[in-house]
Amino acid sequence: MQSQSSSFQNNPAPTTVPVETASLSPMIQVDCGDRWQAYHRLQELDIPCECRSYKPLLVDVSTAQACVQVWSVVRRTSTSRLDLAQWLNRCLALPS
Repeated sequence: MQSQSSSFQNNPAPTTVPVETASLSPMIQVDCGDRWQAYHRLQELDIPCECRSYKPLLVDVSTAQACVQVWSVVRRTSTSRLDLAQWLNRCLALPS
């Protein structure tokens, strides 16, 4: 079995960020209609991001808190209301 540290050395991280946006890195793909809503909410949370016409949403995730906030915003904008309600009910359910 190969150790985890040596597998990281053999697989360098891919570079996919254009030079002019090097401080911002793409995280995930968000539907075109949802990305503007996500972009505006991330702006309200003071998370650096860019969203240009016909371009992907780029987000600078520099802290664990920002990562959780981005995950939460994207989940809220891309998940159906029914799925969110069921998830909330499961979270609030008391163990029997």
